[in-house]
Amino acid sequence: MSLRVRIAATVTTVVTISALFATVGVASARESDDNSASGSGTTALFAFEFDVHRDSDGHAHGYFSAKATSPADTLIAPQGPATCVAFDGNKVGFLYPLEDNSRPAALKGQVILITAQDNGPGQTDAIGFVGPAPAAAFPGCHPNVATMPVDGDIKVGR
Repeated sequence: MSLRVRIAATVTTVVTISALFATVGVASARESDDNSASGSGTTALFAFEFDVHRDSDGHAHGYFSAKATSPADTLIAPQGPATCVAFDGNKVGFLYPLEDNSRPAALKGQVILITAQDNGPGQTDAIGFVGPAPAAAFPGCHPNVATMPVDGDIKVGR
């Protein structure tokens, strides 16, 4: 095989491998572009519903609401808008300040960090929370731990 043929074969191989890596990178970027999450269900402590997303400028949108299971359901019902949303694989973390009509009223203005985990079709999803606490207690909203199994469905980035 001549030197010219070997060089051409090497260049073709390098270009082919580069194209494969570029395609994998594009596919991964597309998967991570879907910065939305939603879910509803119940845990041993509460029923919940949320729909949150982060737009291309990094702004958070969405809402979370929950209600304690009976008999505490008349006493505990936190809700509020998402003010920070962050994604990490199959998890979403988001902060929401407790609105005026949240119960108990004494916690109005406090912030809760929710972490929701999507374990895929047929698997049990999970949710967890930290707070309520003053907003200064949360330097961000990166997902934390989700230790409560959910009877329902959580979708992260799909």
